[in-house]
Amino acid sequence: MPALTHDVTPCGLISDQWLSTLLHDMGTWHEEVAETLRKQQIRGRRTMTDCPVARYVASRVREQAPTEPVKVIVAGGGVIVQVGEPSVDGSGRFSAPLPEPVGEFISAFDNAEYDHDLYADLRSDLTN
Repeated sequence: MPALTHDVTPCGLISDQWLSTLLHDMGTWHEEVAETLRKQQIRGRRTMTDCPVARYVASRVREQAPTEPVKVIVAGGGVIVQVGEPSVDGSGRFSAPLPEPVGEFISAFDNAEYDHDLYADLRSDLTN
């Protein structure tokens, strides 16, 4: 689990750095990322908010902010997390770029028909 160094939200110890560390700790290559997801019994669909990586991040954020709504979007080479209701000042919003192994996992997961469906076991709905 990433080191939590300072309280940046009233609901937990979450920061851009915490999110970046969480993503990097998923693995050093795409198969390690898949194994991290398997160990946590995380599955998902090929969508920005319901893919296995988004679900994994959401589960870890909820450990820190169990009473707050959490939304995770994985898109454009990064992850955006909103903890609590969106605000004008951006509080509760965190982001980090996708490390290369996580991006490679997402690419293989999303393009299963072209990549022999390496991660079919992590798919919660084979139609998406």
